[in-house]
Amino acid sequence: MKFATAKRHKTSMTRPEYLFSCEGGTILATREHLDKPLITSLSSTHGALTLRDCFGMVAQFVDECESSFMEALSTTCNIHSQSLDRAGKITITSEKLGAFYHIFSVRIHLDGFETRFAVSLAFSARGRTCLERDFEMVARLREQAGDDLFPRPFFIHSMPHRETGTNFVLALSQWLDGYYEWHLSRDPRNGRLKIIVWDTDRQYFFLPKEAENALFRQMSRTLTLCHNPFTGDQVRLWHHAAGDFIVRYTKHSIETRLTTVREYGPLFDITEDGRTPELNSLCFLLDMAARMRLDRIDGTGEPVWLHKKVLPQVFAGFRQGCAVMARRGRIPSDTADRVITLVKEFSHNELLAVYEALAPALMSCSNGDQAIISSNLPRHVDELKAAAI
Repeated sequence: MKFATAKRHKTSMTRPEYLFSCEGGTILATREHLDKPLITSLSSTHGALTLRDCFGMVAQFVDECESSFMEALSTTCNIHSQSLDRAGKITITSEKLGAFYHIFSVRIHLDGFETRFAVSLAFSARGRTCLERDFEMVARLREQAGDDLFPRPFFIHSMPHRETGTNFVLALSQWLDGYYEWHLSRDPRNGRLKIIVWDTDRQYFFLPKEAENALFRQMSRTLTLCHNPFTGDQVRLWHHAAGDFIVRYTKHSIETRLTTVREYGPLFDITEDGRTPELNSLCFLLDMAARMRLDRIDGTGEPVWLHKKVLPQVFAGFRQGCAVMARRGRIPSDTADRVITLVKEFSHNELLAVYEALAPALMSCSNGDQAIISSNLPRHVDELKAAAI
């Protein structure tokens, strides 16, 4: 894990401007906004910290870790300055409040360039642990699975809040321009569920159907590339409702990135079960197929189970990921065929039995999600077998 290098001198860094992200752009953070208690969940706030404190910690992070920031700047654009003293403008934007940490963007105007970074901020014990693990795992999986699957992590830093003594952990990573969060949403024109992309730079828009297929195929490919059939390790606890995958769409292309890795490991204790790589991959595929169908309306609304049309894209992405791993010498070339054949050959009850074994891992979500998975699982197994190609 790369930690920040603390600077040894005080700069006269430009005073940052504080903003909030919203549909169509940003709004200026007013004094009223900044003095509000920090929201820690959908229904609670922090007893001592305010939004001003969080913005201030991001500004302190930029200032205190200046040398590490300059190193990150030099890798993203042709920056000649050795410090942020000459920065013409610095803006800090609150982008998203997650379950474990807060996401900001930092935009720096320097030497004729405008560069933007992502800053993740955590202050709770659980959030700090999650962020540190996330940072480390993303760096590891970029090397293992491909550096084009995740944003690049630069460095991570810990520092106390002066007034309350609360310990903060902040991490700097690549800001992916043109990539946005997406969710299932009802089209107001006809009430149908469609994928809406939260384009905060312009306006939200619904993805065309052909782009939806590519989205699910690419996400499945990414998760497959992160899977290790020999150890059973895989990305765990990912969820569409959390915005873990982001998407960039144009009329000519669509690309996805996975932004976080909350947990990485096997679904089972491999030493006790003694399963084969083939069975590990089957469990991975079944888990991925069920999770791929789970979202919440507009990210925070009622749980929703996606249409069976997602499943052929899951199989296609699995095949693509396996093909890449086979070319790299990580797995035998017939791995995808063997695993998908198991899906075809297992009976309905046998596949349900595998899902029952997966239940402790698959059901590690909210009660609402558990209910919708359980009620749809029998039909899902039949649809899965029918889509196995």
